[in-house]
Amino acid sequence: MVDEIQLVSENGNNPITLENAKTFLEVNGNDDDELINDLIDSATRFMEDYCQVSLKAKSMKLVVSGMIQVDLPFYPVDSSSITLTDESANSITNFDRLGDTKPHIIYSGSDSHRYEIAYNTTAETSNVWKTACYNLVKSMYNNSTLEPVKEDVEYLTAIKLIEPYKLY
Repeated sequence: MVDEIQLVSENGNNPITLENAKTFLEVNGNDDDELINDLIDSATRFMEDYCQVSLKAKSMKLVVSGMIQVDLPFYPVDSSSITLTDESANSITNFDRLGDTKPHIIYSGSDSHRYEIAYNTTAETSNVWKTACYNLVKSMYNNSTLEPVKEDVEYLTAIKLIEPYKLY
C-alpha cells in the first residue's frame, strides 16, 4: 500500500515556451507574459496529474507499507534509477520489476514494515504533449482562469490527444 508520494526534485522546461504560446494565442506585447507563463505551468501540471506522465524530469520517492505491488507514478521512468530500501535504510535488491518505462514493482515484504522506493523520471517530449499544452493554455486564456474549462473545445481537443497516455 502506498502511504506517501513525494516529489523530491524537478528540473527542465515546460513543453512549450512563452514566445510560442504567445504566437499560438496571437498575443502581441508583454503585458500578459506573467499570466501566460502561469497558464503554461498550470497546463503542464494538469497533463502530468491527469496522465501520470513526466513532462519535466523528476526525482520521486514513494513510502509503502507491507507487501509491495505498485505501479510507479509518473513515467517514463529511468529503470536503472529504481532503488528499494527498508525502514533502516538497508538496500533491497531482490524485488521484481515488470516493464521498463512504466514499471510495476513487486516485493514480498513484511506487513509491519515500511519501505521507500526512489526513482528518477525523464521528460516526455513528443509533439502530442506540446499540442495539448497549447490547447489547454488557449482554453484557460480565453476563459480567464488558471483551470481548464471542461466544456471548451480546446480542452476537449487536449483530452482527446492525451487520453491514450493516461495510466489509471
